[in-house]
Amino acid sequence: MDRDSELLIAYLRSQSPGAFVPWISPQFESGTPWSTQGVDVRIVDEEAPAPRWAWTIVGPDQVDELDPEELWCFAWPPDVDVHEVWETPLPPHTAQQFVLEVALSRDNEPTELSPSQQGLVVHPGWTSDAVSAALMNWATVHAGRDDLHFFWDDIVGSLAFAAVEHSDSPLLRYLHDAIEEDAESSSILRRILHNL
Repeated sequence: MDRDSELLIAYLRSQSPGAFVPWISPQFESGTPWSTQGVDVRIVDEEAPAPRWAWTIVGPDQVDELDPEELWCFAWPPDVDVHEVWETPLPPHTAQQFVLEVALSRDNEPTELSPSQQGLVVHPGWTSDAVSAALMNWATVHAGRDDLHFFWDDIVGSLAFAAVEHSDSPLLRYLHDAIEEDAESSSILRRILHNL
């Protein structure tokens, strides 16, 4: 087992019984709470092992590429099909224009496209619920902690990654730094932002 996995397991085992473990991911945004390219998960808690990039979730089709020593990178089945709609390019050889993206449950078989559905692309994806379920399973199997509750902290996540992308915004940079530096400020900011 690699050192990162050992530190992560020790961190999870140190949590109080029934603890809530918030997570964020650069692939998740409030308007589109899913990912189609795998999921990189970061733990919000400042007590988590540095650099707090904890897990990478990939599709079952990538199992053969995983290193069995690196437990933090693991496969989990997608729970949605993400439908991307693109305008058909006219004239030929011009770039297509993205129109919209919608995630539909995978309760049945994955969606297959007919040749007539040009401009529609379907990717398997993971919702925040699927990621939380994957993390709960990981904690149970590897850390012996089936009592932990994982959840996507969309408020902190949106702020954290917006501040990085728009570092010229003094307000976003201030909020991001406060969340990163102080757990009490983070809690206060979450409540304030939730009520905006």
